[in-house]
Amino acid sequence: MKLWLRALLSTMSAFLGVQSNERRERDFIDGKFPVFVAAGITFTLLFLLAVYGLVQFVLWSVD
Repeated sequence: MKLWLRALLSTMSAFLGVQSNERRERDFIDGKFPVFVAAGITFTLLFLLAVYGLVQFVLWSVD
C-alpha cells in the first residue's frame, strides 16, 4: 500500500510540474512501472473529468 501511495503522490507532483529530481530518481530506482502507469491513467482521467465538469458548469450558468 505504501508503494501505491508514494506512486500516487509522485505522479500528482509530476502531473503538476513540481516533481523534484531526487524523487524522480527514486521513482526510477524503486518504483514499479505498472503502478505508475495506473496512477498516470487515474490522474489523467480525473483531470479530463474535472475539465469536462467545469465546461458543463460554465455552459449551464450561461443559459
